[in-house]
Amino acid sequence: MIEEPVSSTWWNIPQTIYPDRKDVEFDKSNWDVQPKQPLFKSKAIIINVPSVVSSGETMMGIIDHYNLATTVGEPTAGCNGNINTINLPCGYNAWFTGMKVLKHDGSQLYIKGFQPDHPVNKTIQAIREGRDEYLEKALEIAKRE
Repeated sequence: MIEEPVSSTWWNIPQTIYPDRKDVEFDKSNWDVQPKQPLFKSKAIIINVPSVVSSGETMMGIIDHYNLATTVGEPTAGCNGNINTINLPCGYNAWFTGMKVLKHDGSQLYIKGFQPDHPVNKTIQAIREGRDEYLEKALEIAKRE
C-alpha cells in the first residue's frame, strides 16, 4: 500500500525519577515500515471495530496519517502501548500500559481511537438476519469509487 517508507507515531516510555510526576522524561521509539513488492495499487477499504488495539492501533495510525485507505465501521479502542500486568488475588490480572502514545499530529489517542470515514453501528436486527453491516457499507463504497 506504500511506495515510500512510512513511520508510526512515537511511543513515549516515561522515565520517572522524581515524586509526583515532576520532570518526567520519555524514552521514544517507533516503527519504520518499508514498502514491499508487489505493490497493492487498488483503493483500499479497511473495516474497523472497537476491538482494534495495540499493533492494530499502530497500523491504523499509519493508515490515517498517510491517507492510505478509506475506513468503515466503528472507532478503534483507543488503546496502544506495551502491556504491564499486575497479578491480583484469586487468579485475576489487571493489564495497563505505562506508555504515552499520541496520534501523529500530537492529539489524544487513548479512549478516542481512530474514527472511521464512514461510521457504521452494528444492530441486533442485522445479526439476526445474518448480515454484516460493516461489509455491506464497504461494498457500497467500493462500487461507488
